[in-house]
Amino acid sequence: MRQGVVAMQQKNSSFCVNVDALVVNLKIVASLHPFEKLSVSGDFLICCEPSYATSVRRWWYGETRQQTLDAVADIVDAATRVLAASWSAASASTIASGARTSAPLPPLLTPTQARHLLSALDQSRGGIANLATTYAADPKTFYMLDALHARISDFVADGAARAPLLAIKAADT
Repeated sequence: MRQGVVAMQQKNSSFCVNVDALVVNLKIVASLHPFEKLSVSGDFLICCEPSYATSVRRWWYGETRQQTLDAVADIVDAATRVLAASWSAASASTIASGARTSAPLPPLLTPTQARHLLSALDQSRGGIANLATTYAADPKTFYMLDALHARISDFVADGAARAPLLAIKAADT
């Protein structure tokens, strides 16, 4: 498997997540300024200056605001799932190795990858707040972004509480 790609198993399905792409996309979101918009190009987000040409291009390619917001939410969801799964594996590994009942589980992310991903997720809150400013006149979009911002804040706060698990895992590896 390529470096930076994590395979996960979740409720009868497995999927691969490119952690590096998640970090890049979250940093792109973090770099947004008020009144800048996002567009999706392949697996990556793109910052767009508000202009008539941008609006025409988005219309021409059939891009909608909802599709872009869904892409941002999918990126945040993937990042939180990977981090949560990694923390669960680190916790289970620590318990298993302490109880000497089984071999430690392999980590989904290295401690460095987990820190980078959590940091990018934390930084993305600023860009999401700026995106909410951009769409303040659209209540549905504004509140969707507000809810996403709150979800990230809660997750990052939980992540700070789980940081000792990452330190334990780093000492084990």
